[in-house]
Amino acid sequence: MKFTDHRANAELAYHVLEAMHAFQRSSLEGNHITMESTFKPDEDLYYGTDIMENSS
Repeated sequence: MKFTDHRANAELAYHVLEAMHAFQRSSLEGNHITMESTFKPDEDLYYGTDIMENSS
């Protein structure tokens, strides 16, 4: 298992912030909001589980 980057990095923080804003906009506007950012969790986050093997 390697630990090179922090799990709570700027990319994740931006994605979470965008999600929070999307929740609010969706609630106020009554529409679905398409997020622009993406985040792929590091495989080490799921070390010892089969979560990453079953996801597509």
